Amino acid sequence: MDYDCLSQHQHIMKGLPVGWSLDMVVPANRLLPPEKAHQIYLGSFYHHGFFYVSAGGYYKKMKHLASYKNASNVFGVKNSSWEDEVCEGEGESYGMEARAEKRGAYWNAALSYTLSKTDRQFDEINGGRKFPFRFDRRHVLNLTGRILIKTKEKKQQYLNLGLAYASGHYLTIPQGMYKGVLPPYWEQGLGGVSQKMQDLAYSRELMGDVNAYQMTDYFRMDIGYSFQKQGKHHFRELTIGLYNIFNRRNPYLLFYDDNKWKQLSIMPIVPSIQWTIQF
Repeated sequence: MDYDCLSQHQHIMKGLPVGWSLDMVVPANRLLPPEKAHQIYLGSFYHHGFFYVSAGGYYKKMKHLASYKNASNVFGVKNSSWEDEVCEGEGESYGMEARAEKRGAYWNAALSYTLSKTDRQFDEINGGRKFPFRFDRRHVLNLTGRILIKTKEKKQQYLNLGLAYASGHYLTIPQGMYKGVLPPYWEQGLGGVSQKMQDLAYSRELMGDVNAYQMTDYFRMDIGYSFQKQGKHHFRELTIGLYNIFNRRNPYLLFYDDNKWKQLSIMPIVPSIQWTIQF
């Protein structure tokens, strides 16, 4: 059983809800006290022969968290400072995790699973209702394995397998558009500005509730084959592999463009080769 108490004297405000990297780090002050977190963990471990099993549960309570009320307004012409768009709230996280592992001469495997829930609550966001944190993943499962295929003197060949699954993360997405306040002196400089640029300057996105949309689940499977050789003074390993062998288009970002929703996916099926040497 473990108990942890954390005090953080810096606040990290996440960037715009459209994938921009615009995090801002500010020190704690009178308006934004230091963040506080209390966590308790209870777990156990069991070992028998080549088998190892562990399981545990945790609960974490966070206070004095800082967040943008609406990150899209950070560039607003009516704001005198960033503090006008920041509010204070609290968070809660709890769940359980389990891991089973088999270690042997001919094959090794490890299976881990996490069931968790993480929420945030701010009086000035979502009408004061709780909402899931962006990286809240209800289910996370990972499986890895290595099987000895061939052995001869100081040479071995292994088949490597890996599987990863996770519930989709959460996004804040726009629900519509509206006409906003123009930047200062905008109309004096319209010469040579295209109509599309003018529309972008007039238009503002109407964002929905924070993290109200959940992306589809993440799933990936990898495979590889390793050649190992133990020399007199060094160890060599050559691994040829395939990342994401099912070529699944796992979602990374959802955005609206050309009057339709589009999904951005990264890292399709990718071949790889790796050579290592240890002295």
